[in-house]
Formats: sequence, C-alpha cells, structure tokens
Amino acid sequence: MATQFKNFGGIVTTTGSVVDLLEAPAGKTCVITTLNMFNNTNGNMVYGNYIKDVSESSNYYTFGAPDFVQGNYDQDVLTGQIHLEAGDIIGLNTDVQPIHIWGSYLLVDAKASLKYRHITKHITSTVSTHAILTCPAGSTCIAKWIRWTNVSGSTSTMQIYFYDSSASGWVYIDSGSVLDDNYWYFNAGMILEPGDVVGLVTTQQPVDINVMYIEVPIPQLRS
Repeated sequence: MATQFKNFGGIVTTTGSVVDLLEAPAGKTCVITTLNMFNNTNGNMVYGNYIKDVSESSNYYTFGAPDFVQGNYDQDVLTGQIHLEAGDIIGLNTDVQPIHIWGSYLLVDAKASLKYRHITKHITSTVSTHAILTCPAGSTCIAKWIRWTNVSGSTSTMQIYFYDSSASGWVYIDSGSVLDDNYWYFNAGMILEPGDVVGLVTTQQPVDINVMYIEVPIPQLRS
C-alpha cells in the first residue's frame, strides 16, 4: 500500500465561521495523526473543530465540543487518528485570530485493500436506536474512535450500543448524561463482523456522532 507522509499548516485569520484546514483530495484518504492549534493572541480562544462528511451531508458537524477554551499564547494538540475520505474536510471555528495551525497526516490511495474510513452523522430524533455504522458483507470493520457531541441545548442521556448479527441482540457499550455543548468518546477499539452495527440512542437532539474506523476484506484461512 503506497503511503506518503505529509504535513499541513497555515494561519487562521477568520472568526465566527468554519475555516477549512485540510480536505482529502480525489481518490485519496488523509489519516491525520496530529493537529496542533496555537492561540497567538493575548486573550483566551473559544473554538471548536468541525468535520464535513460528504458521503452524508454538505454541512459541517461538530467533532467534539464547539466551545473549547484555550489560553493566550498556548497550543492545543488533537491526537488520535482522524480519517478524511475523498472530499471530506476538517475545519476550525474560533472567536479570535490569528490561530496558527500545523498538522501531520498520511496520504493513502483510496483503492488500497485496507481502507481508513469515517462516518459523521447528525441525529435529529430521539428514543429509537440509530444505526451509525453497519459492517458490510465481505469485510471486517475496526472502529478505532467513536465520539458523540450533544448540541441540543440541554443535558442528554445517551447510550452507545453494539448489535451482534450472529446473536441478533443489542448490548450496551457506554451510557451516561452529556451536558449541552459537551462530548464523550469510546476509544478502546471495537471489531465488527459483517452485519454488526454501532448504534446510538439519545433523549435530546440534535447530536453529532463521528466514527473513525478501518475496513479490511475478510481473508481466506488455510484449512
């Protein structure tokens, strides 16, 4: 699998709207390993990261809380893999400027058998279980990072579920209350076989949820 090791950077001078930091080019996937955001002002920075998943929507949705606070002349480092498929974008919304950006990523051919994938969904209904990721036939999916953000305006009780297609049943993975404009995450790793599902239930809406995962074709085992 051909991979290029690359970096990106720049200075954000726009406030109050999402500024694109990196877009995955056609036919490629970007696997961001580090995103460094430096507040080069003499006051606090209130900011949020946003992701556009073009397979789901033309809108940006939150990736974590939209109102993080970072002190003056200080940096925040976002680590853990962020997968951008072709056309997907990660952006920043900040209330002050200039903000200095630097990041590193892997540039991978989207046709490679091992696929770095991501899905972001904007949930606008409550109570019922929403299927966020379903592992397709012939593949195994390894969910590396699941992050859900409450943007409803009030505290929400949210549960992450796993559906085992071989057992035909849902099981709890995580459950708890999440304050408005706050988030929670699961990064212990989860393997999904064909037909298995990651699901979400929320008592308030809307909620944004992001899943970073790897999709691998199931190999034949020798007898």
